[in-house]
Amino acid sequence: MKKLPLVFAFVALIALLGSQYFRVRAPLTTRTHPPIEHEAKPKPGAEAPAPAPPAESSSVIDTMQVAISVVVLGAGLFVVLSKKYEAAEKNWAFGAIGTVVGFWLKL
Repeated sequence: MKKLPLVFAFVALIALLGSQYFRVRAPLTTRTHPPIEHEAKPKPGAEAPAPAPPAESSSVIDTMQVAISVVVLGAGLFVVLSKKYEAAEKNWAFGAIGTVVGFWLKL
């Protein structure tokens, strides 16, 4: 039961870093160059290709970053401020708090 906050903070941290990874990557469906002249043009009357799925809005990503940060900070502060955890068990909490603070300072 003592490792439950550690596991929860670790999963939240991985999710936070994963959301940052997917935010930086460019979607694969966008064109980065103008059309090439020799590309096949659709024939008149041919069915149009399906539209690309909408990109995930940045507000969802921002909300998830804040929510995960709050969860990790809450778990870390709980362990740091609680009297029932020893110094060796508080080390990961200080690291998690430092990681979240560093993440937000980087932005």
